[in-house]
Amino acid sequence: MKRVLLCGLLTTIILFTGGCGDEDVTNNKKADDNKKENVVKEESSKNIHCTLSTENNGVSLNSEYTIHVNGKYADKVETLETVNVSSDELANFYKSYFENTYNAMNDSYGGYDINVSIDGTKVTSDTTIDYTKMNIEQLAKDDSSINSIVENGKIKADGLRSVYETMGATCK
Repeated sequence: MKRVLLCGLLTTIILFTGGCGDEDVTNNKKADDNKKENVVKEESSKNIHCTLSTENNGVSLNSEYTIHVNGKYADKVETLETVNVSSDELANFYKSYFENTYNAMNDSYGGYDINVSIDGTKVTSDTTIDYTKMNIEQLAKDDSSINSIVENGKIKADGLRSVYETMGATCK
């Protein structure tokens, strides 16, 4: 059971570091240049909110992601992940898992603000990933799968959104 759950959480963690899809924020409406410019400005100030919930063998994972968009790029992602399990032993396992995974990423690339707490059999990971402080070039060298969502040394917001949606999240 731990192996299945670990794979599920690894998949969630990959959302923060891996990539797929190659979409750009675009405006497909036919309008004059002023209207297009206004739409781009409006899109650039919007955040993208994604949610993902899974349950397997009595373990539930609820994740909320807020992608902070600046133009067509993601400046940062605020994540709130809650795992509910059936025992204190599993809760401690997931707490350590989150801490070890995010701390390793922070040590390697920077940009992570990590807060993991445990309350009985509920583990909460409240993490902010600040792409403006992250060494994205090194991350792309180490994990070439993110190249499809990197442009000019920045993470593309729609590319990141596509990653979350591919994993089963609903984004607005």
